[in-house]
Amino acid sequence: MLHKVPIFVLGILFLSSSCSHPPSEMSGQIATFNLGAFQFPVAGLKTVVEVVADGTKTRHTLTVLKERQYQDRPAVLVSIEPLWKGPPVACIDSDLFAFDPSSRNFVACLKDRVERASALPNDGQYDWPLTVGKKWSAKFRWRDRQSASKSGTVRAVYTVEKEEVISVPAGTFSALKIVGESLWQNATIWYSKELNSVLKSDIKHKFGNPYGSSRVFSIEIVGLGVGKL
Repeated sequence: MLHKVPIFVLGILFLSSSCSHPPSEMSGQIATFNLGAFQFPVAGLKTVVEVVADGTKTRHTLTVLKERQYQDRPAVLVSIEPLWKGPPVACIDSDLFAFDPSSRNFVACLKDRVERASALPNDGQYDWPLTVGKKWSAKFRWRDRQSASKSGTVRAVYTVEKEEVISVPAGTFSALKIVGESLWQNATIWYSKELNSVLKSDIKHKFGNPYGSSRVFSIEIVGLGVGKL
């Protein structure tokens, strides 16, 4: 069954892991890491993001935990404070995300250690390395624990469209612009090779999306590092 569920844009929560120096635009908010390209963040790494959901703005701190397992499979767990208010809609009010450590794609969201939704084996949003002109497709099983009628197979396509300069609360950077589309949603993602981090994601629901038509979400990075931000 091909079901009408969203493309996911949670990569902004955990992609940050490797930058050679703190850019001046960040005013010290970016920590220095030398972990190698596309290596998963160390425990304790914090990312602060600003979410705008249907016109309402919230700010969240995401922290990489030491745990490296979810449901008997390798995973990286990331805590969320306060409760998540961004996409995907089934993950609203979650306090924990699980990601695949090799692809760094979304696996599940939880509240009080109880799964709210998951993408199996993962949501396939990123296919490394990212280069201008690259295209790929993703297919996964979406499982909404709160609404079985919204579960099913998801197919999405992604293209790295171009490289451009964008500004976010954390500063101004050159970024790869990635566009994604599924039957019921469009997404645009800006990824910085310099910071090895997603800087911004815009999501627009299409007509007929079971989680609400014409809904608009935006996520922007405010800062990242270890310790207090």
